[in-house]
Amino acid sequence: MQFTLIYRGDLPPKASADDKWRIRREIDPQLRKLWSLEPLNDIEDVTRPNDAPALIYVGKTVGDIEYIPIVSKALKLQTKLSIRLLSATKPGGLVQHGDIDNRLKTLLDALSIPSKQQIPDNADLDADGRMFCLLEDDDLVTSIDVSNDRLLTEEDHSKQAIVIVDVQPVALSVTLKNLAIAF
Repeated sequence: MQFTLIYRGDLPPKASADDKWRIRREIDPQLRKLWSLEPLNDIEDVTRPNDAPALIYVGKTVGDIEYIPIVSKALKLQTKLSIRLLSATKPGGLVQHGDIDNRLKTLLDALSIPSKQQIPDNADLDADGRMFCLLEDDDLVTSIDVSNDRLLTEEDHSKQAIVIVDVQPVALSVTLKNLAIAF
């Protein structure tokens, strides 16, 4: 199963907890929808602690917030990412002017379950008190392919970006719960 996530907004190289939370909030509805569609809806019991055996429950609570990742150790999954960054900077300019490695770190942090220090004091949530994210931890990413191009809808010095993340989950070992995701 491959899928695509899209983020529109500022992708700062030195991101605060608020910056990363803003990115998480834009990704969350996309992942909620993904869990409601086939094939993930066939295994959504792994997202409910009362329905899933402890060994395959994917949720993790940090502070008062329950995080639900797709790529998790419980499901024996890793992932490959292909990322396309579109910004007002000319192609190749992200390396010189945009600190691409730190922007990628911001993105990977925002796609992962945060540490308690990465949760802003004013963290807004949906009524269920959960946040859906891509990764349990960014160490589950096995490869990243990155390209960038010019975003022609923005002025030259705009901080706005469009980030397109193609996700390809990979099973460490095949189980009944990860079969639909990894293949």
